[in-house]
Amino acid sequence: MKPEDCLTRRILSVDYGKRFTGIAVCDELHIVVRPVTTLKTSETDFFDNFRKIIDIEKPALIVIGAPLRNDEKNQKLIDEIYIFAEKVKENLMLPVEIVDEAFSSKLAVRAMIDSGRKKHFRRNKDNLNKFAAAVILEEFLKIYG
Repeated sequence: MKPEDCLTRRILSVDYGKRFTGIAVCDELHIVVRPVTTLKTSETDFFDNFRKIIDIEKPALIVIGAPLRNDEKNQKLIDEIYIFAEKVKENLMLPVEIVDEAFSSKLAVRAMIDSGRKKHFRRNKDNLNKFAAAVILEEFLKIYG
């Protein structure tokens, strides 16, 4: 499925990290993007929890952010992201797009500030990761609409 084929279907985005994975989703018309939750990546039931979110949100496409700039220090994380993407494709039978997540955390902090969130809210990693996932999805939708 191409991103253009999802014009009236929900899209879910993932900000995959070594410790935390943020998740966001948009509505069927791609107007509203909302942060959903943050999961602990290292927990043994991580993928089961991810599957539960998929079952609830019912997306047609998964967008996963990855640090695609050529930087050797990120290579292990990039490899993990591609393994995760393959697991999603194989086990959940959903198409996956991997996109550059450059500056998503900085943009997430800016989005939280702009929405009037207090400093203690912005310092919480759970909030940062799910807002970063929302930024990834918003950037994706700017390109594919």
